[in-house]
Formats: sequence, C-alpha cells, structure tokens
Amino acid sequence: MKHVFVLATGRSGTHFLHSLCRANVREACCRHEPYFTPRNPNMFGKAIDAHTRGDEVVIRRLIEKKQRYVSGLRTRSYIETSHAFLKSYYDLAPEYFDDLRVFYLLRDPVKTALSEANRHQLIDRLRIPFCHYRGADGKKYFRWSLTGNEPIYQSFRGEPLTLFQHYFLQWIETQNRAVWFLDRFEMHDRCAVLDSPRELNDPGCMKAAFEKLELPLRESVVRLTGGKNRTPGVPTEVTQNEEQEAEALLKRLPYDYLTIFQRPMFARFGWTAQLLKHVASTEDRSAPRRRT
Repeated sequence: MKHVFVLATGRSGTHFLHSLCRANVREACCRHEPYFTPRNPNMFGKAIDAHTRGDEVVIRRLIEKKQRYVSGLRTRSYIETSHAFLKSYYDLAPEYFDDLRVFYLLRDPVKTALSEANRHQLIDRLRIPFCHYRGADGKKYFRWSLTGNEPIYQSFRGEPLTLFQHYFLQWIETQNRAVWFLDRFEMHDRCAVLDSPRELNDPGCMKAAFEKLELPLRESVVRLTGGKNRTPGVPTEVTQNEEQEAEALLKRLPYDYLTIFQRPMFARFGWTAQLLKHVASTEDRSAPRRRT
C-alpha cells in the first residue's frame, strides 16, 4: 500500500487537496483531518505538545494506533492531507509507514500566516469549544498550532508576538522541518511540490503531481472539485502592517532558519526574495538548538 501524507502548514490548501484526491485518485482511502475515526488519531493538540517536549513515548503510541488502522484498510493507497504531519510526527512516520510519498504545498508565507491568524481569531471570537487544550505544563494552547515553545521562538523569548507573527514563525519552522524530512529520508524523488493555490487549480499540474506519486487516476483528465475552506467573512488581505511585522522578525531570525530558501526548489516562488535578502545580514547569528 502507498502511504501519502502532506508537507504543509495550515491554510495552505490541504482541504482542497483532499477533495482533489477523493475525486480523482482511484482505489484510495482519502482522509483530511480524521476527527471522527477514534482508531485513527488526528495528531493535533496534545500530540503537538508531546513532540515539542520530545516525548516519543506518547507520539509512538499514537502513530502505532494510526498504523494499525491504516493497515486494516483494503485499498491501494492511503492519503491523509492533514497539516498535523509536520507538527507532531514527521520525524517518526517513516518507521511505521512503508512506500511513503508526500505532497508539499507551498503558499506565500505572509498570506498563510495572516489567514491562520484570521481563522484563529474567528474561532476565539465565536468561542467554539474544544479548540484549546492544556499542555503538560498546564498552559492553554490552540489545538492546530505549534505551542510557541519550539526553539525558533526562543530568539523572541520575553517579547510579545502578535498572532500573525506567531504563525509567520510557524511557517518558517514547518519549511525547515519539511526540508529536513526530504533530506533525511531521501524523499525528494517521492515528493510532489505544488505552488498553492495556483497549481492546485491547474489540472495539468495536478495530473503531473499524481503521476509523480504514482497515484492512478479515475479519468485521463483531472477534475477540479471540492470546497476550499475559506474563513467566512474574513478575506486574506495583506496590509503594510503584516509586511512590517514579517520584516521585523526576519531581521532578527537566526541565519540557520533562512538558508533553506537558497535551494533551487524554492527559486520559482516569488516570495522567496523577501526571505533571501535577510540571509547575509543574519550570518553572525546562529539558531537555538533544534530537536531535528
């Protein structure tokens, strides 16, 4: 069985990718964020906290449960498009899932962070239950986000970050995790990189992505169908304020977190220039020790 996951953070098109997989991939079990399948852990919430703390016992127990569920399916492919992968178990997943392949969704970091902040604020404003949890330290955390205790945040310890800035740093952290994953497990040839949302809405690009991951199609032409999970009433409109907040972080972010964007795989994205112009100015700042 092929096991397909996604390298992405939230608000990168994972919901729409799930719809595309369901509509076009033959003989596949497609899941997005499996909240209502008790035997298939969704890997958000306390799993993210456990990963941040380095508690492999908790993470392995959850992955083993997921692996048992997936192995019981009678299908040629299992596709899960949840952005929990890079937040809680990307570094251990290859031990449990063979024939592993990944989609890699890349969206403009400023737009992504703003969209995540908007969704977070809307959820808090509506007081939707069960969207926060208590970590091992007793503090309250947002279920779908990094905790803010990860090393990338240490350079700004003691300083108040806006919600947008929290998610901007999360975007950079997840890209570093994605590149580490691809290098560590030699996954570049089994990875379909997609410029989101442009290439998600291009039938030719999606067909090429499915073919690269060797996912058989129902028809010769990819059908673009499914919801796009927009935040109701809150358009993602970047202002000078978000641009300035992003710049303030980049000017102080350790060099190690930005060097990945010098790789050829990022060259075709217009937003890369904003990140690269800070690389030279940060060479004298090393990053806090990272877990992976």
